[in-house]
Amino acid sequence: MKDDEIIQLYWNRDENAIKETEVRFHKILASIAYRILNNYEDVRECLNDTYLKAWHSMPTLWPRNLCAYLCKIIRNDAIDRYHSNATYKRQGQTYAVALEELNDCLGKNDVQENFDAMVTGEAITRFLKTCRKEQRVLFICRYFFYDDLKEAARHAGVSEVSAKVTLFRMRKKLKEFLEKEGVWEK
Repeated sequence: MKDDEIIQLYWNRDENAIKETEVRFHKILASIAYRILNNYEDVRECLNDTYLKAWHSMPTLWPRNLCAYLCKIIRNDAIDRYHSNATYKRQGQTYAVALEELNDCLGKNDVQENFDAMVTGEAITRFLKTCRKEQRVLFICRYFFYDDLKEAARHAGVSEVSAKVTLFRMRKKLKEFLEKEGVWEK
């Protein structure tokens, strides 16, 4: 079923909307939540919350990109759950590692708060527009979807070593860009 057809089901208040959403987007939504939470029970709760939020929001909102809309809902819900459950104390999480990598660019205070701030987000978007497509894909996969390095490299079509070097250079350039934009000070 196509995105517009699924959205129309939501607008029609047809309960099949949730079933069709799950069929089409379960894998990507679950993988985003799992990368952040590393706990299947929490992932299931996030999925249910995402479907419920979609159900409540779509009678008044018609998303331009249903997948991106649902990914943002589950990402934000998983991050909130991550912090409220204090799961950030667990070691080895891709989410925590990705945020730590960005710490040098965004400052020593709460990284997530800075990253989600509107001004910083807009500056990062402007920065990404200056990058090649492969770099943008790599950056988004790593720092928005929290793919591990190997998976982000695969999506960008580069080797893992190349991805690591590219992300290192991008973080350095991003820091310089944010300083130049006045978003972050030394």
